[in-house]
Amino acid sequence: MIAKTILLLITPWVLLHFPESNYSKMEDKTMTVGQINFSNNPEGSERIEDMSNGEELKMLGLINALRKKKGLNALTLNTSLQYACRYHAADMANEGYFEHDTYNRIDGDLELSLGAFERCKRFYQKDGYVNSENIAAGDHKASDAFELWLNSPGHYQNMLNKEAKSIGLGYYHNEDSEYGDYWVMETATQ
Repeated sequence: MIAKTILLLITPWVLLHFPESNYSKMEDKTMTVGQINFSNNPEGSERIEDMSNGEELKMLGLINALRKKKGLNALTLNTSLQYACRYHAADMANEGYFEHDTYNRIDGDLELSLGAFERCKRFYQKDGYVNSENIAAGDHKASDAFELWLNSPGHYQNMLNKEAKSIGLGYYHNEDSEYGDYWVMETATQ
């Protein structure tokens, strides 16, 4: 079997800031993936549990080691960004797409529904803003996805984002999806 590996990125120069929304008033609720209707837009309260078996933390270590080597601050893991990343990874796997923006499957067709940063803002309610996103598909191990990002100039720059202070990392596996394994990384200024 030949592994398919693909990746996309949103670069740090694509910065958007959305005004505070009413999503911050929603209460947290842990949901199983089966309870989430991915054909709807996320509310920001969806909480997909870690299924990476420690790979998300390994990715954090790899990224922070790279940043340290380049003289940059270590990024702090942010729970809200974690949930945003896990949601997007699960959404791509369950809805059958691989893009930064959020798509919903309606009557069998994929339709664009939310921009990447608009989706992030539903989960991340800080004074700062999300300022980059990397995605990758086809690799289970953090080290393999990290190598893809390391060898792609735009993804590499996102991992070295000088304005970033926090990070979210999400991994999701769905054996019935096109690529099986999905990774999402988001950085934020707070």
